[in-house]
Amino acid sequence: MDGSTPQPALEKVLEEVNPLIEKYNKATEELKLYYDETYQIRKDFLTAGIEYTKMGESDENAENGVIQAYLKYKDLLEQRMNTSKSLLSSVAGVLSTVDQQLLLLNSQYDPKFGIQTQNPRIFKTNKNNPSLSSTTETEKEPGIYCICNGPAYGDMIACDAYHTEVPWFHMECVGCTGVPRGHWLCPKCRPVE
Repeated sequence: MDGSTPQPALEKVLEEVNPLIEKYNKATEELKLYYDETYQIRKDFLTAGIEYTKMGESDENAENGVIQAYLKYKDLLEQRMNTSKSLLSSVAGVLSTVDQQLLLLNSQYDPKFGIQTQNPRIFKTNKNNPSLSSTTETEKEPGIYCICNGPAYGDMIACDAYHTEVPWFHMECVGCTGVPRGHWLCPKCRPVE
């Protein structure tokens, strides 16, 4: 790769990020309003609690005041939590799209070569294992991949160390039977135990 970033990929990333920035700004404003409102409700709740404890006998109005203040406070905290969760979910979705675009930009693969899965580290090629089929020299795909130094075929996984010498590995060669959880490092990048 020559170091230049294709314009369509940048536009796709910006297309995903710009609405997220707007959503972030809106959520920040909402959370500021929640903070002010929470402060007042918390103050009311504490005041109602103090009044309730000052009463020697059970006073229904004071008790209702405490309950109402508590319910308002609880509802407001839930709204804050939902706003935060929604924003985090949006961020995760955009980051996934950005990761996929960056992986495609940094990869030596032509996107027409196979299918990019939802997990940006997994790539399904349209090729079969060349050792299982007879191919001629003209049919072979240029490029060396994996620890086996073979061509790209089957399900492939990217190392999370993002090195460029060998960006993709055959899942069967590195012993992966499914998508690994968390970070995955190729045998070269894995720390010695």
